[in-house]
Formats: sequence, C-alpha cells, structure tokens
Amino acid sequence: MFASLYNLFLKKKSSSLKNTDSFVLKKIKSIVDFNNNIYIYENITIYHYDKSYFIPILFIDIKKGIYLLEHKAWLFDELKNATIESAHNQEHFDNTLSFENSRDIINLKLDELGNIDGVPIFNYLIMENLSSFEYDKLSDSLKNLLPKEKILFKDMDVPDILQKLH
Repeated sequence: MFASLYNLFLKKKSSSLKNTDSFVLKKIKSIVDFNNNIYIYENITIYHYDKSYFIPILFIDIKKGIYLLEHKAWLFDELKNATIESAHNQEHFDNTLSFENSRDIINLKLDELGNIDGVPIFNYLIMENLSSFEYDKLSDSLKNLLPKEKILFKDMDVPDILQKLH
C-alpha cells in the first residue's frame, strides 16, 4: 500500500533538510536518519488537474502513515494577545495553517493511484520559537484550534518528539 505512496513523492525526496538553523527540524531529521521505514520530503508541490498544493514538510512512516508538518516562526510576543478562529480551504501563507487542503489533495492522489483508502494522515505544527511553557500562557482560542499534543515546541528533545508522533 505504501509502495505507491512512496513512488508518488520519490522525485522530491530530500536527503537533508535545508533549514540548518532549525533545532526542531534537526531533531526530526535525526529520527528519520535512524529509521529506514521513514521517508521525508520538504517543500513539495502536489498537482491535481489545474491546481497546485504546497506542502512544507511531509514524511511517510511505512508502519504508521503520513505526517504533514507545517513550520511556523511565530514568536510568543506575536501570539500572546492573539485569538484565532477556524477557516476552511485556506492557502498556505506565513500567517495561516493549511492542513485541510493538504489532507484533501493527498487523499485524492491516493485514490487516483489505486483506490487506496484508510492511510492515516497526521498533522503537526512545528513551533520553532515557542516553548511549551509559553504555549500555556496563550489564549484558549489558540489552545482549542492548536492543541498542545499537535505542536512540536523548541524545548522538546528527541524522545518527547517521538512520543508525541506516536
């Protein structure tokens, strides 16, 4: 089932992540380097008819499913007084998350490959400049739409990241 999925992204495989200053991405890369069942892709575009969909970071764990990650450089000072609300069919911009479009296009592509259903897709947000302690001080609207269990914080170590991803 995952062989077709692997081939879908084969040409875009990144052997190393480009953002060398990102501590969380380095930790994720170290997980990928030690596991032969995980393939990582960065900055890929998936095409469906006349539309294109940008996916910042995607990795495939052959045993578990597809992981979609968005990387945001939002600072605590930018978020401390912010409130957010849910929106649908958002494009990928620095101030938005676009998991819904990414999930939909991947499901469409899997269906085109051979009616592949039931592949789990997990969404995570990498918050490079936010600690879990700072997150606790944010508004409830942020916490409701961006639950703590779906965020990889700057103060997490590799075992914490692995636990969260499992």
